[in-house]
Amino acid sequence: MPTPRVPTPLKWLLCAVALVGVAWVLVLPPWQAPDEDAHFAYVQTIAELGRRPADDGRPAQEAEKSSEQDEAERMSGFLRSFQRLDSNPEWMARVEQAWRDAPERSREDGGGANAARTNPPGYYLYAASAYLAASGGDVIDRLYATRLFSVALLLLFVVSVWLLTGEVMGRDRRAQLLAAATAGLVPMVTFVGSAVTPDALLLPIWGLWFWMAARVLRRLQWREAILLVVLTVAAVAVKLGSVALVPGLVWVGAAFLWQRAGRPPLPPRAVAFGSAAALLLGAQ
Repeated sequence: MPTPRVPTPLKWLLCAVALVGVAWVLVLPPWQAPDEDAHFAYVQTIAELGRRPADDGRPAQEAEKSSEQDEAERMSGFLRSFQRLDSNPEWMARVEQAWRDAPERSREDGGGANAARTNPPGYYLYAASAYLAASGGDVIDRLYATRLFSVALLLLFVVSVWLLTGEVMGRDRRAQLLAAATAGLVPMVTFVGSAVTPDALLLPIWGLWFWMAARVLRRLQWREAILLVVLTVAAVAVKLGSVALVPGLVWVGAAFLWQRAGRPPLPPRAVAFGSAAALLLGAQ
C-alpha cells in the first residue's frame, strides 16, 4: 500500500507549528502552565507507582507531589511566582547548583490526592512514556521531555483540522492551509499544546472526531462509523467533559442509519434542527 503523500503546504505549516511549540516548551518556566504541577504529579505517579493518584489519608500538602518535585518547585521559585506578575522564577546559577548538590529526593513518595486525580488516565498514560524515556535525567529533564511529547499532539491537531477542512471544502488547499494555520498557530493553542495537560491530547482527538463525523455523513461507510465511536470513547478517557460529544454521536449515527437504509437525504430543516439540538445537549 503506497504511503500517503504529505502536501508541501502542510509540511511547512507543521514545521512552523513545531518551532512555535518547542519555543513554548523551552521558554515557559517549569510548571507555570495552568495546573501543570498537578498533571505532572499524576504522570509521575503512573510512571513510578503504576497507579493513579488517590486519597490515601495523608494531608494533601504532603502527598500530592513527590518530595523530588516539591523540592524542585521550591528552589526554582515556582511556588512563589505562579500566576504572580510581581514575582519571577529563580534564575540564579548558584541556586540551581545548590539544588543539584542537595541530597537526592524520592520520586515515589507522592501519589496522594491532588487536583488532577479525578481525571481519567488516558493522557497521563501517553505522557508517562515520555517521562520513562527521560527517566535517567532529573525531574526538570523529565518535565521537559513530557512537554515535548505534547508538541507531537499539537501537530496531530493541525493535521486533523487540515483533514476536516479538506473533507468539507473538497480538498481546497488554500482553505485547508488557512484553517489549519489559524487553528495551529493561535497562541493559546500552542501554549496549551506544549504543556503537560490532558487538554493537549483533547485537541487532536476532538479535531479527528469532527473530521470522522464529516466522513461518516459523506461516505456512509461502517468503518468510519465505528472509528467515530472509538474516538468518542477515547475523548471521554482523556477528559470526562468529552461526554459533550455523545449527543453529536447519536445525531450523526441517526443520520447515518437513515441514509444507509436507502432513504432520501434529510431535508435542510431537519439537519439544522438536529444539529442545533446536539449542540445544545452537548453544552449542558
